[in-house]
Amino acid sequence: MGWLLMLLVAQKTVESPPHKVALLELYTSEGCSSCPPADRWLNGIALDPERVIPLALHVDYWDSLGWPDRFAQRAFSERQAERSREVYTPETLLDGREWRARDRLEDAVRALNAQPAQAKITLTVAGRSAHARLETQVAGARLFLVAWQDGLEVDVARGENAGRRLRHDHVVRQFVAVRQSAAELELPERGGQIDGVAAFAEAPDGQILQAVALPLRGK
Repeated sequence: MGWLLMLLVAQKTVESPPHKVALLELYTSEGCSSCPPADRWLNGIALDPERVIPLALHVDYWDSLGWPDRFAQRAFSERQAERSREVYTPETLLDGREWRARDRLEDAVRALNAQPAQAKITLTVAGRSAHARLETQVAGARLFLVAWQDGLEVDVARGENAGRRLRHDHVVRQFVAVRQSAAELELPERGGQIDGVAAFAEAPDGQILQAVALPLRGK
């Protein structure tokens, strides 16, 4: 109850740094037997708002094959289809591009951090409202605002992962995309269910211009 009261009255604001922050997107599904190792890999990547922001986006095209993933959203499947030459799970995008060298993540993040950002994003959470503001010279940029959860566990009863308990971190639960300079979303009434919010800007060709994150729980 104390945390909920704190969330209702507090306001937190963060601005993106002048260098590029790496955005790491994992497209996954609880219905996919190849996904748990990738999920564990992503779980092991700590959020570092100055360096890398990991996000798990659960797709819905596995849902009819034995196990409906309760974290899946059609918007994630559509985003993956827009950005991928070949749609599959688990797929990782780094900086908006397909990326398979998971054992070289540190090098890739370091290289991205060395680049100047092409956008500035201000992210604010006040009460149950999250708001992102974008400043960029890139025409046609899209702004995304998401809220994520950590520490989610599911006992899978059917499908390719039947009988397994799966654990997920960085799971995107709310997702807003706009072609404007500002976006906002309302967090759930039970604010403790959300572990943080993030925003990122994307150029028309899919490249990530900048990303920013604001942890909420335990901060």
